[in-house]
Amino acid sequence: MLDSAPPLRSDPVVRFGLLTCLLLLVVRLLTLPFPDLVDSTEGRYAAAALTMIERGEYLTPWIDMGSGPEPYLGKPPMHFWLTVGCFKAFGVSAMSARLPSFFATFLCAASLFWLAQRVWGARTAVLSTLFFLSSGLTFFLAGVALLDTTLMLFVSTAILLFGGFYLSELNQRPRLTAALVGALLSAGFLTKGPVSIAIFLAAVIPWAFVHRKEVLRKRFPLVVCLIAFIALTAPWYIACELRHPGFLYYFIVKENLLRVVSENYGDRYGSGHPQVFGASIIYAFLCFMPWSIGLVAVGIKRWKGSLREALHPSAIQKIDPFLLFAATWSVSMPLFLLLTSQYTANYLAPVMPGMALLLGGFIGKNEVTWESAVPSSRLTLSLIAAGAVLAILPVVGYLFKAPWWIIPLSWLALACLTLVVRASRNDSRGYLLCRIAAGLAVLYSVVIISFSAHVSARRSTGEVIALLRNQSNLPVNRDVTVGFVGQLPFSSAVYGGMKAPRIQVSEVSEIGCCGNTYDFYISSTRSIREGRAVPGHVREVGRTQKWALFLPKP
Repeated sequence: MLDSAPPLRSDPVVRFGLLTCLLLLVVRLLTLPFPDLVDSTEGRYAAAALTMIERGEYLTPWIDMGSGPEPYLGKPPMHFWLTVGCFKAFGVSAMSARLPSFFATFLCAASLFWLAQRVWGARTAVLSTLFFLSSGLTFFLAGVALLDTTLMLFVSTAILLFGGFYLSELNQRPRLTAALVGALLSAGFLTKGPVSIAIFLAAVIPWAFVHRKEVLRKRFPLVVCLIAFIALTAPWYIACELRHPGFLYYFIVKENLLRVVSENYGDRYGSGHPQVFGASIIYAFLCFMPWSIGLVAVGIKRWKGSLREALHPSAIQKIDPFLLFAATWSVSMPLFLLLTSQYTANYLAPVMPGMALLLGGFIGKNEVTWESAVPSSRLTLSLIAAGAVLAILPVVGYLFKAPWWIIPLSWLALACLTLVVRASRNDSRGYLLCRIAAGLAVLYSVVIISFSAHVSARRSTGEVIALLRNQSNLPVNRDVTVGFVGQLPFSSAVYGGMKAPRIQVSEVSEIGCCGNTYDFYISSTRSIREGRAVPGHVREVGRTQKWALFLPKP
């Protein structure tokens, strides 16, 4: 089953691919500060972690819904614990809030490469890792403060270890492997709850059914896995239920079960995201772009016959077991989400490694050559389209307040990539794919930087908090109090607590409410344009695209 490709150190394609993976990670690390923390999700998770630090209470996350901090019982604490660690190690900032997602992506890529190398060899492993890191959803989520990337790490690594138990030499230490799978599933359960188990089972059960003889022959130590899972998971859930009675009912029943069957499931902290039936299939294709085009083309080329013939049990049995494992993993989450009506595209993060492994296996194992699936004419057209996007995007971004230097820098990068790709037309497909991935890194960074200022101005409070800190009449030797008119943005608590003087934010009903109780008031510019009255005892002292800053008159 092992690949006959040259070993890691002697294969230039592998070395070049690893350098390209490193480039993707470095580019994403450098773009972590852009844009400001986006409300509501990023701001909510970062603010919850910051409140845990301020209160010194780490059992449950805390959230301010406008009436003061309260326990955030809608999510377990694992991701927030990681964010707390980054805040304490690197300081409170947008970059620190996003570091857990970046580290999770890096570790997930390392796990993917490690197991794929053991089964298929280094060249296939590096291609799979390259597809994973350069896919659209993976790259962008690697720099977003979300739970889904952390969940992806734990669940994907558990799936990889389970597959490795049957398809590599990991079965030589069965109890250790089972304990690690249980520990990873426990970490996933402490990140987002029962959905981690659902994702894992949806990915492995179909494969285990097809290869049930192998599964029965190499018995997975299920009891060891369950003991590790329960021992690591139960203490927190029991402690949280004792501290906050009713937590288990709300979290297990409402947040996880009723969410699947009802749009009005009683969410305390917001609302769901209803989707039309079948949207998960479309999302899966879009999230793995641009490689999903190649994956579909390669799949069609591999199975030219009818779908019925391809799905016949005899045909499935002939498929490479690890390739089938990657295939069942790839379709697990899109099919699982067909059973629910409320989700976002982020929920598909755990299947990105599976899709990358599937495409890497197709190409690396010569099941289908890239050239036969994607003719050079189509590839040329795709590269021309990508080049046009890279040329136009910075100009559009400049119109949305992107820095001017992004235009010449993007055009210089485009010129360099054009020369590199042109020079590599006769190279092996491995080199060409690596160069395409490098071009994607440049394209993604241009998109992020070009629209960072626009997103920051419209979806965050970083600009208005910075404007407030520049005021000359800030109180001395105490915190600055600010009343946010209407709904309190979560990001305001993070930017207010980043440095001295600390800014305490509260939700108020109108501008100038409560006399001079607050040092400043902040209201959206839209509400002012729509005719919201501004009391005579306050005056406007500054304005950003979305927010207006008011100071009470003496």
